[in-house]
Amino acid sequence: MKDFVERGSGRILNVSSTAALFPAGPLQAVYFASKSYVTALGDAIWQEIQGTGVTITTLMPGGMDTGFAKASNLEGTSLAKAMIFTPDVVALDGYEAMMRGDMEVVSKLTPEQEEWFKTIPITPKEILIKQIFEMQS
Repeated sequence: MKDFVERGSGRILNVSSTAALFPAGPLQAVYFASKSYVTALGDAIWQEIQGTGVTITTLMPGGMDTGFAKASNLEGTSLAKAMIFTPDVVALDGYEAMMRGDMEVVSKLTPEQEEWFKTIPITPKEILIKQIFEMQS
């Protein structure tokens, strides 16, 4: 990044997950925490590099069909059933957001997920954590 700043131009695309938007992820605590870290780091750097000609964008994919469900033993769960989008359409969303210089982009949520995500700020943490646990069980 130092080279980008010295040059006065550059674009960085971080890949996180919509898991970063939740307070915790039972059964996948390290995954959720890692994605929260990636997103927070990207957001902080976004502010730090304002005015340098460099941008950083954090892509937070929703339900992407990558084999993650199988590798995580989530097959058959409601979470796995929402993993329907192909990586190429998610990558395009990330690329376009990066080219615009957006700080973050949430990509490809099912209609049900879109409605649920709207409630995150007003839902008590205990309820969200229980919902996440149930989605992965």
